[in-house]
Amino acid sequence: MNTFKIQLPKLLIFFSILLIGFHVSGQKSSTISGQKANKTNGQSANKVGIDFFHGTWEEAKKKAKEENKYIMVDAYASWCGPCKKMVRTTFADASVGRFYNENYINFKIDMEKGEGPALKNVFRVRAYPTIVYFDADAKEVGRFQGFRPAESFLVEGKKALVNKEEVMKMSQAFDGGERDPQFLREYIESLSYLKQPKDKVVKEYVKTQSKEDLKSPENMDLFFYTVNDIEDPIFELIMDNKAAYETKFGKKETNVHLTNLAITTFRKALQAKDTKLFQKTVDVVDVMDFDKKHWIWIQMNLEFHKKTVNWKEYVKVASEHLDLSKIRTDRSTADVLNNIAYMFYEHTDDPDNLAKAETWSRKSVQLKNTYHSQDTLAALLFKQGKNKEALEVANKAIEMAKKRRKNYKSTQELIEKYTGTTTPTNE
Repeated sequence: MNTFKIQLPKLLIFFSILLIGFHVSGQKSSTISGQKANKTNGQSANKVGIDFFHGTWEEAKKKAKEENKYIMVDAYASWCGPCKKMVRTTFADASVGRFYNENYINFKIDMEKGEGPALKNVFRVRAYPTIVYFDADAKEVGRFQGFRPAESFLVEGKKALVNKEEVMKMSQAFDGGERDPQFLREYIESLSYLKQPKDKVVKEYVKTQSKEDLKSPENMDLFFYTVNDIEDPIFELIMDNKAAYETKFGKKETNVHLTNLAITTFRKALQAKDTKLFQKTVDVVDVMDFDKKHWIWIQMNLEFHKKTVNWKEYVKVASEHLDLSKIRTDRSTADVLNNIAYMFYEHTDDPDNLAKAETWSRKSVQLKNTYHSQDTLAALLFKQGKNKEALEVANKAIEMAKKRRKNYKSTQELIEKYTGTTTPTNE
């Protein structure tokens, strides 16, 4: 029928956006930030949020050279929505301000005004916002595009400060037997930002700490901000003391952060179609405690079963766990509900399951009345033998498509399949 619905963006994108947008306030500077913190002149130490340099690009490079600081460039456009959101939220965050003001000359430039157009190729800007990191010699060391919440923006900034040559020296020192706790902390942090394995280093670091030391503020900061996913050995250290982390960082923030780690691992499981790893990720989400947990758990299950073409489990999970009273139903969930309902149309003949899918489809129409949501509802009604209402809904979908100059061939084929009536072709 409606092939468009099958090509909707991955559900993972939807719940990643939902989860990652939280701020952790009161974050202490990490060891990487401490490496350069003594080089600030202190003038921006009390600034809440990022203190941007006012001057030209050449002046910013000169200042960075003089102060031996890196440069963070925010290349934006005045009309860019995500750029404005970065200013309102991420750049205004206190922990972001402390870190970036200590370690960077922060330079923002409107790429469509002033010297912006002339620097577009220098910064290689293709989308907004683009954040580019340069070392003190104005050599690029990192970049990303798009909005980042405070936590992710801090990680990007710390990652850019990591000197890969220094990490190689650290590796040699570690292999040579260096086990000083401060050295191991810095090595763990550097490996984390470079997304390199750190199991052996973590194991050696834990040997230097008592059971109580592992719950010290310094160690909790280190673990919370350097854990990469649920396969990371640090993850178990956090889970073993989850209550303490909830007290320090906040219950919601901790549970959302840990769920994000599960989602990161879920991406790997999905790509590899690894059932064992997938089960581990949903088991982690299942023991979390925050309001969107139930909805996230359902979507992870459905996405994996869809990827592995396990429609029996897909139908079973949705049928047993998708309860509209337990999820926040708004326009952001309309497309997801529509997609699930259509999968039921295609992959189950059970009357009870089709009735549930009809309920989800009607809710999708209510939340976001589109051609595709109407087409799905018509399909489910036809399959249940409710031909009169199904025909009315199908014709409504066709009228909506005509007004928007969209293709409605799939709805025509739907009507012909269940009524034998031939409808006019697309105009």
